[in-house]
Amino acid sequence: MKRMTAMMTAAALCLGVCSLPAAAETEKNFEQDFFPDGFTQTPSVHHILLDNNEESFWIEPTFANSQEVYDFLIAWQDKAAMCEAYGLEDMSLVMQIDYRIDDGEWQYDAAWDEEIYGCDFYNGICWPHAGDWLCDNTSVLGGSDENMTDYENIKDALVWIYNDYYGHDCPNFDDENHTVTFRARYMLQYADAETYETQAFFSDWSEEQSIGKDGNQGELTAPTALPAPQISNLQVLTEEAGNYYMTFELFYPIEMAYADYYYKMNSWYFDYQGTVGDLYAEININNTGWQEVSVINGQWFTGGTRVVDSAETNNIPFTDYDYIQLRVRQRHSEPLTNSYSNIISINSIELRLGDVSADGIVNATDAAMILVAAAAVGAGGESGLTQEQERVAKVMGNESFSATDAAMILTYAAAAGADFKGTLEEFMAQKGEDQ
Repeated sequence: MKRMTAMMTAAALCLGVCSLPAAAETEKNFEQDFFPDGFTQTPSVHHILLDNNEESFWIEPTFANSQEVYDFLIAWQDKAAMCEAYGLEDMSLVMQIDYRIDDGEWQYDAAWDEEIYGCDFYNGICWPHAGDWLCDNTSVLGGSDENMTDYENIKDALVWIYNDYYGHDCPNFDDENHTVTFRARYMLQYADAETYETQAFFSDWSEEQSIGKDGNQGELTAPTALPAPQISNLQVLTEEAGNYYMTFELFYPIEMAYADYYYKMNSWYFDYQGTVGDLYAEININNTGWQEVSVINGQWFTGGTRVVDSAETNNIPFTDYDYIQLRVRQRHSEPLTNSYSNIISINSIELRLGDVSADGIVNATDAAMILVAAAAVGAGGESGLTQEQERVAKVMGNESFSATDAAMILTYAAAAGADFKGTLEEFMAQKGEDQ
């Protein structure tokens, strides 16, 4: 890994500064806790968009974050609190974007190793945000006349097209005869709150991707399915006014981000439903059944902490002592609406054996949930059930649940639909005596 331990400075960096901390816990070590070996992964170039039109041109690269950076940004959602915990005045992480035309020189120079803003072409950085897999920069290269930034570097790769409306020539990128190549790297810079000593370190450069004459970029492919999101850490909190609201942590697989990007690039116009749709939630309070509620800013395609406000729950009352289950999914239009996430819950309730749906009844619904969960586990995935649900799904007392458990539930449900009045345990005990 290319690394640099940088400079002492008494002045604040030209960055957004965290609030000054109280005394930090001395045992916390920022790099050791998050990047003990520096960056071990690079960003990647997801797609380069070329927009040649009658008035101007724009070349817009979009980059994909690495898994380790995605996880790091989720951990640092509350930047001020984390800075305080680690005794930092500031922490900033960016992608530095580099390009070259044909076989020319990269724009990189030594200034990039000193400052985040060392890139000497317009907006040559990208700021990854918590919960976002993709990081784009819509203004790296392009313009409508010779006043564009970096004109001297790119002028030989332009063609000029006369525009009747404006009465003069307008530039386009000559992709038939020239190539533009991009790469990016991470730069993480942080400053000690007491000494103002600034440390910086870098990832390696990403693999290169190019468009134009000798481009190596493939075509975007339409998604055929949307993977389910994953959720965790359900909490019920109280507003100052006394109303309850829920928060949970949302994780999107990167394939969802690729699908979102595809829809944006292939829509006639951008609207919220032009992407992968809105995020919806369903809650089940005290086993009263699933009811749909809205997630705050459900149209935002971001992971991390998400909120279900009391005003968005269709007047469904809940408190911080209720047994609450939550599941979510991204709803677009069939067949691309994805399946539900895993189910998470808060507080506890004693589930009866076989009552996987937690609705107080053991019936065909529970059997169906066991079959779906068993198929998911058999395919190498997660069951989608909570630990308590998995426990009551093991009707036959085996180490795992299977179709055998579902079959017993169906047998019991048929008996209960006739004249049997006892529990599943009583039914199984009687059935054993009869054999």
